[in-house]
Amino acid sequence: MMFRALTLATLVAVLTGAASGQELGVLHIKVTLTDAAQTSIPRVALLISDNPATVTPRRVVTTSDGTAEIRLRPGSYTVESDEPVAFNGKGYQWTQTLDIKAGRDVVLELTAANAEIGAAPAPSSSPASSTAAAENAAERLVAQWKDRAVTIWTPESRGSGFIVDATGLVVTNQHVIGNASAVEVQLTPSVKVAARVLAADRARDVAVLWIDPATAGSVRPAPADCHTVPVGDVCEVIRSAETAMPGAQRPVATHLPVEPLQPFPADALDAEVKRRMGSLSPYPLSSSGFDVAFLTPVVIRGAQQNTQQPGRNVQQGRQIVPTDFGDWSEYFADVPPVLVVRVTPKLTEGFWTTFARGAAYTQGVALPPIKHFKPGFLRMRVLCGDVEVIPIHPFTLTQRLSETDAIREGLYVFDPQALGPHCKSVKLVLYSEKEPDKPDTRVIDPQVTGRIWQDFEAYRASAPASRP
Repeated sequence: MMFRALTLATLVAVLTGAASGQELGVLHIKVTLTDAAQTSIPRVALLISDNPATVTPRRVVTTSDGTAEIRLRPGSYTVESDEPVAFNGKGYQWTQTLDIKAGRDVVLELTAANAEIGAAPAPSSSPASSTAAAENAAERLVAQWKDRAVTIWTPESRGSGFIVDATGLVVTNQHVIGNASAVEVQLTPSVKVAARVLAADRARDVAVLWIDPATAGSVRPAPADCHTVPVGDVCEVIRSAETAMPGAQRPVATHLPVEPLQPFPADALDAEVKRRMGSLSPYPLSSSGFDVAFLTPVVIRGAQQNTQQPGRNVQQGRQIVPTDFGDWSEYFADVPPVLVVRVTPKLTEGFWTTFARGAAYTQGVALPPIKHFKPGFLRMRVLCGDVEVIPIHPFTLTQRLSETDAIREGLYVFDPQALGPHCKSVKLVLYSEKEPDKPDTRVIDPQVTGRIWQDFEAYRASAPASRP
């Protein structure tokens, strides 16, 4: 309910753009309405569909400052309201058609001038709708705090939150953290720490995290003043967190790895892709239960540029593309200078299924293999020599195969200097959901490690300071 505006814009999948090899365009949306002053409108739900429609419309919601940013493949699109916006006793709706071009930015401003204006929508009897006015008041206040926001990371999601006091309490949405056991808070581009969940209220959609107080001091807090600010639901959960704090284990102050501040120079990256054309497949590794792909920026950029995707495996009538990042597509769209290790459960045929097919064959009936995915991915450890390498992000990715069937993959992000010749050996320790106490250890071929290291040579040459 309260503070839903804290989350970032909905992560928009860019699979269609990546698979086609076309460079994506960026659509910037801003919603503002005017009364005594110009007001940014948060939590406006919009539907984006291609013309003619080929897939279900994407639903995006504006953030606390009334904006949304979506990456789209080139083409014609329609942006329309999912529901009317109530403002000063009137209802506002939009329907706009626009063109997206490869590599170009398009700005769409939704205002009263291009809206369909009617009567304000009737209030719903649902508890969520009945508190809409209070939520909007709180969210407009949040817009004033946007420079105090921090980023919340879990293996399955990214969102935002606010430090609300000097003890290190952080408020965010409960749906951002979900059931995650590992939550990280990034205060600045170079500072990220682990957080403990002190309180989470699913009904109120509010969660309170706790980070190291000394680290929290680097960001100015945005106090939730429960006398002057209509955020009662938030205050109730904060009070629960404060009650739990004395008995909770204190959060650690250790800084966690973050993305490199220096981007991979686009010209150098494109030059390396051109030089490697024809040999841009991911670097593979296989274990008993998983297929592993090592993805460097050169591999990812090459996949974006090529109409023929490399490294494509056809599994159970479905294409599993190593560079299809699902809900994490937006994160990888700009090709961050990181190493990605993707772990996908294998497809196998059970013993009795194989036996039955053999029996049918003896009767003159040839049946195709009937394969199923092995148990899903649970977690992974990476060792450089005898030292464990901590990932920047231990993402997980759920690929839905049907309404009832899905697989769980690992999508681990590492510093570009993590694996290289300085490691005497590189090992992956893989754990499955079915057998979490039986790890499968694989040693990476030194030649593969060398190729991965070489893919970052142009990046190391451009970085102001590289570390071995």
